[in-house]
Amino acid sequence: MSCKSCNKISFKRKVYNYLLALFKRIVTGGHNVPDEVEMLRKVICYGCSHYDRKTTVCSQCGCPTNQKVVWASESCPKGYWKSYKKPTK
Repeated sequence: MSCKSCNKISFKRKVYNYLLALFKRIVTGGHNVPDEVEMLRKVICYGCSHYDRKTTVCSQCGCPTNQKVVWASESCPKGYWKSYKKPTK
């Protein structure tokens, strides 16, 4: 649940979202994205209106952006970037 008047996500929701992200990371093998993908995700996040520069947290999901952009299992809650799957050869 988020605070409707202040547009902030509740602490309980942040914890839930983070634990869900951690679970997905563990289940999918804990892979990180390649450096190029990480940089692209950072550019997108840092330019987004939902990125909080003070706390470096996404205001939509409450996750720390510096971790979220690196984890291959994660995707943007607004759909700006998807989870990463290694290209098959």
